Amino acid sequence: MHGVAGALLSMVFFAVVAGVPLIVIAAVAVFVLRAQRRREELWANVAHRFSLQVHGSRMWGLVDGQPVQVVRELRGGGKQRVPWTVVSCVVSPPLDLGLCVTPQGTLSPLWNSLTGQVDLPVGDPAFDDAFVVRGDEHGRVHVLLDPALRGLLLSALRHGTTMTLGDAGLKIEQRGDVTDASWLEWALRVAAQTGLAMERARWNVPAATPLMVYRAAWDDFARARGLRGMSTPLCMWGMLGTREVRVYAVRVAELAYQLEIFVRYPDRLGLDLLVRPNATFDSLSVILGGQDVRVGDPVFDPAFRVKAARADRVPAVLDPAVRDKMIRLHGVCSSLEVRDDGVALRTTQIPLRPDDALALLGEASSLADRVWNNARRLLSVGTGAYR
Repeated sequence: MHGVAGALLSMVFFAVVAGVPLIVIAAVAVFVLRAQRRREELWANVAHRFSLQVHGSRMWGLVDGQPVQVVRELRGGGKQRVPWTVVSCVVSPPLDLGLCVTPQGTLSPLWNSLTGQVDLPVGDPAFDDAFVVRGDEHGRVHVLLDPALRGLLLSALRHGTTMTLGDAGLKIEQRGDVTDASWLEWALRVAAQTGLAMERARWNVPAATPLMVYRAAWDDFARARGLRGMSTPLCMWGMLGTREVRVYAVRVAELAYQLEIFVRYPDRLGLDLLVRPNATFDSLSVILGGQDVRVGDPVFDPAFRVKAARADRVPAVLDPAVRDKMIRLHGVCSSLEVRDDGVALRTTQIPLRPDDALALLGEASSLADRVWNNARRLLSVGTGAYR
């Protein structure tokens, strides 16, 4: 409502300057406020029906057990900004197909010929005539778009809606604010059903061709340690001892991937800790008053920026062993963070050998163990309130 009020005040000011009669200004203001209230009431009713949460221009939660959300977006610039209502399912983790499925348009064949993009057929005449399909590898996309998923998309298309199916899920869009509760309920159910169909179909999709060499090694590693995994995307997750771990091959471009690893501590450190490599503007930020805790290490201090609510605890948590591990990992990672909840890293590309990727997981786990144990040791020696 604050944004609407601000917009109305601006409108009043410029209208008065332009000499627009006040009665016209008042009429427009009343119309805008009533439309806002109608949208809020409609969203509240739909949220109550599905037990969803609402905050501002976003509604989210579970429908039929699947994560969904509704977002009101303003698109365009200047006076041309118009609202759009976007309903989507949330597929997590996202697929790694480079998937983009959109309804066929009149100019789709011409656009494909001009851009060199290829429309991948799936062998279903009704579906192929109705949709443009793109992805990195035809075979993997074909497996994902099974009869159940194709049927849902064809059924949704008959409603004349704008939609896109991608690696992160389905988006159903409508220009303007939705005034029909039945349409919003329908879109939420279709999004949820599509999300479920994608989750089921992904288990039949093989790993990306460049990642096939890793599949067997990751399978063996996961099986030996009781971890779970999947091929699309290639990943594994679970508990290594008392640590929750997640390892993903993240698609960053067509058939190009990075390794992402996260190791979570058993509990938060309670320090609001964030340690990451120095970025371009960090020096300026520090000059302007931003925090950077120094530990007195001539190699570590220039390379990393450290933020913490308890700066006095930092040297003990980031002891020489931790700093050595971080400096070593920094040399092979494009991103490295020691946070209050765990250790996260990402490589520039997937290591050439599967064993090297698993070795990085071991190093990240060792770093997380050291940070956690150091923080716990502070508590055990009675240095005051920890949390």
